[in-house]
Amino acid sequence: MGREAMEHTKVGHSLYLVRHGEAAHKDTDPQRALTESGADHVRRIAAWAAQVGVVVKEIRHSGKLRAEQTANIFGERLNAAETRAVSGLAPHDDVMPPLRPSACLPTSTSP
Repeated sequence: MGREAMEHTKVGHSLYLVRHGEAAHKDTDPQRALTESGADHVRRIAAWAAQVGVVVKEIRHSGKLRAEQTANIFGERLNAAETRAVSGLAPHDDVMPPLRPSACLPTSTSP
């Protein structure tokens, strides 16, 4: 079977776990946005991911500002169809529910 035929017969999904870039300290920024250095690092990693052919359909994040900024950078670079906040991805949340796709529901339906 040729490579092109094999590409079309692949089934399954890949899960990529990405931690947010460097964030501001909570004493200087309570929302903890990405620092310029953190955003630059995320852009470089996202560019590498695109270069090696990483393809994603959607990106889910916790809704925290730094996670949203990181997700948006990856989403733009990897042409993700959707980037959204979901419950179950906050720092102290149980790690098992997000592994079940039906358990990750949008945290908000407002724009």
